[in-house]
Amino acid sequence: PPTISVENVEQAEQFANDVGWPVVLKISSPKLLHKSDSGGVIVHIGNPDELKTAWTKLSGQIESLDQETKKSIRIQIQKEIIGGIEVIVGVKKDPNFGPVMLFGAGGKYAEILADRNLRLLPMGSQEARQLVTGSKIYTLLNGFRGDPPYNLDRLYETITRLGKLAEGTSDIAEIEINPLIITHNGVWAVDCKVVLTQSN
Repeated sequence: PPTISVENVEQAEQFANDVGWPVVLKISSPKLLHKSDSGGVIVHIGNPDELKTAWTKLSGQIESLDQETKKSIRIQIQKEIIGGIEVIVGVKKDPNFGPVMLFGAGGKYAEILADRNLRLLPMGSQEARQLVTGSKIYTLLNGFRGDPPYNLDRLYETITRLGKLAEGTSDIAEIEINPLIITHNGVWAVDCKVVLTQSN
C-alpha cells in the first residue's frame, strides 16, 4: 500500500489526507525485525486527532528503545487495507534442503488455525496453487458462506515471484511478507522482513 517515511505529524497528516483515512503508523529499523513486539505498529487511525495521539504514543515507544536502535529509527505511515484476509508468505534457506517456501494464515487467524504449509523450491504457478489449496485458510480465501472468492490468482503470482526472488540471489537467507493482505480485488504486502546471509 502507499507508504512513506515522515519526519513529523504534519507530514503524516498530509499523507493521510492525500491517500485517505484510515492509516497505520509504524516504527522502521533494521534492528527491529518484529515491530509489533516492541509496540511499533498502531492501526485504525481514522482522523487527525487520533493521528496526533498515535504519534505521541509511538514517540514514547521510540524513547524506550536502546540508543543504538534509536539511531536507525524511521517513522512510516501507510494506507490501511480494510476488509482483507491476512496471510504469511516467506522463504527460508535450509542448510540441508535449500530454499523452502512457507504459506499460512496470518494475523488473528494464525493463532486459531496453526496453519503452516511448506514446500521446496523451485515453485511455479501450479505448485503455488497446491500450496494454498492445501492450507486451512484456503476455505476462507475461496469464499465462505456466500462471501465471494478473494484474489487467488494474484496470490499465486505473488508466491511464485517471491520464490524466484529468493532463488535468484545468494544474498537472502530469509524473506517474509507478514502480513500479506488478500482482498477481493488485490494483494497487498503490508510488511516485509529480509535477513541477509552473513558475509565472510
